[in-house]
Amino acid sequence: MKKVWKVIGIIILAIVIIYSIFITIEVVRFNNIVGCKPLIILKDTSPDFTKEIVTGLSEEKYTSLGFTVEYQTNIIREENSDNIQIAIMGGEFKLFDKIILSAYVF
Repeated sequence: MKKVWKVIGIIILAIVIIYSIFITIEVVRFNNIVGCKPLIILKDTSPDFTKEIVTGLSEEKYTSLGFTVEYQTNIIREENSDNIQIAIMGGEFKLFDKIILSAYVF
């Protein structure tokens, strides 16, 4: 019986270590690459650029495995043109959508 619990403990520890490495990689990517999307995206609430875009502030939110990445963007559409400029104003990396691990503002 002790062997079974030892194997279960090793499996749980391995899963925690792998998840910690994944979160660390995502935080480093978030801090070094402005506007990057997570490697695994479960839900995406970014604006649809095929529809009519209104100039102004917008928010993009990407949900992944146990964390969310949110970006505040400023969308500028040129008159009489299809050109759209998107400037990222800030971003937040939240663990379990509650704990802020990293954030930046431009």
